[in-house]
Amino acid sequence: IQIKDPFVMSPNLLKIALNKTLIKIAKNYFNTDEVYVTGVNYRRSYFNDLPAIDTQMYHRDRNAYKILKVFIYLNDVDEDTGPFQYVLKSHKNWPFLSNRKYRWEDEYIEKKYGQDSIFSATSLMGDVIIADTTGFHKGKKLNKNYRTMLTINYSISTENGGQKVKIRKFEDYPFKIEEKDKKIFKYTSVQVWIKKFKKYKD
Repeated sequence: IQIKDPFVMSPNLLKIALNKTLIKIAKNYFNTDEVYVTGVNYRRSYFNDLPAIDTQMYHRDRNAYKILKVFIYLNDVDEDTGPFQYVLKSHKNWPFLSNRKYRWEDEYIEKKYGQDSIFSATSLMGDVIIADTTGFHKGKKLNKNYRTMLTINYSISTENGGQKVKIRKFEDYPFKIEEKDKKIFKYTSVQVWIKKFKKYKD
């Protein structure tokens, strides 16, 4: 289950994207001041008996030349509740012709990179994981309960193959956004926010 257009529906999430520490980390990693918010996802995943599919299988993000993702757990996550998993140093070591395949089986990844290279980010509610997702990663399939997570993408250019992130008009947010901070949303599109009020009669 995920919230559509999180920056529109939950405006305080935009404050997280504007966090100066996160932006500084992205700028230092990319070695440039030209950093932009290019994606956001607010999702709750539940345990089920189905096989692992989609982002529960290893993959690497190919929709941008450089991309850094911030994952924020909104509940405690252990090995049974779907931790984010990352193959260390795989952003510098891709399989031959890896662009021809998007989802990869655990057996192949473990054989190529070794079991010790797989980092499993178990952590507590509110903790932050930051990863270069051009390397192999996945959300481990849950064995119980659920996992709620906010993901924010930073990149140096727009992402390919997806819709732009939607935001409200800056003046429609319940907090002030400085002019110098607005440029980070260069690759977003504005969603007109209409407040609807409904009167109830006894």
